[in-house]
Amino acid sequence: MFPEYFGDKLAFSKVSLMGLAGRLRISWHYFIALLPAILIGCSLYFVYSYHNLLLDSIRELRNSADLYGDLPFKKILESTEPDKVPNSSLTMIYYLCIFLAAESSFILMAIKEYLQDLTGLSEMDLIIPRDQKDEKLAETFKSVFKQSEDPNQDNTS
Repeated sequence: MFPEYFGDKLAFSKVSLMGLAGRLRISWHYFIALLPAILIGCSLYFVYSYHNLLLDSIRELRNSADLYGDLPFKKILESTEPDKVPNSSLTMIYYLCIFLAAESSFILMAIKEYLQDLTGLSEMDLIIPRDQKDEKLAETFKSVFKQSEDPNQDNTS
């Protein structure tokens, strides 16, 4: 009665799976392209988290002992033993993640530049899709040939 609704379910699932695979491939492409920016954002998040955790640890030290009550932050940081700092392991993890995220981003960008140089691709090759680039190249050739066929120029030598 309604064959379009109850037709070949296998063919429908193949089409939907191909569409899903295409969307996943495009999503993966954009994720890889944005990964350096994401890593820089993560690095900035870790800087913020590290700073807040360090300030909280110093406040906790001031509140927990009478030794640090009136000392400025710099003196507290200089005089406190590393094993006495609250949340010291988490602070160290944030500190390491700041540099790991930033360096990973720079490494990915350097690999991209190296591969572009190796394959001979320019930035414009990556920005302009191939179909549009071919059209733009054709327009450039047409404009060059029109200039060379200009009647005002004397081509006799």
